[in-house]
Amino acid sequence: MADAVTTQVLMNGSKNLIIKFTNLSDGTGESVVRKVDASAYGCTHVHINDIIYDMSGMSASLYWEATVNQAIAHLGGSGTFPGDSFGPIFPPDVTGLTGDILLTTTGHASGDSYTIILKMVKK
Repeated sequence: MADAVTTQVLMNGSKNLIIKFTNLSDGTGESVVRKVDASAYGCTHVHINDIIYDMSGMSASLYWEATVNQAIAHLGGSGTFPGDSFGPIFPPDVTGLTGDILLTTTGHASGDSYTIILKMVKK
């Protein structure tokens, strides 16, 4: 079996992109899974304005895809990141940056779940 994962595009406008991801784990987890393929949404990369998340039993890490993937955030529990005080999260200027966003789960067990909403601006 595999984790039951969904991707729901909540908004795909000329400038803004909002996507909701869910996972109900059977214990398999996700490893370096492409969650946002920038080119599929008509842009070269995105800036992340907000990450809204609710993790139940597992954690997840988001990465910018590059020659060496670059950490965006580690998510555990529930909350919003980065919040208004930090401003948007920009992709780093590194070798091999694709503009895509990857996800890996850790500590997953059968019955664990997550909901993650990414609010992004297309570039």
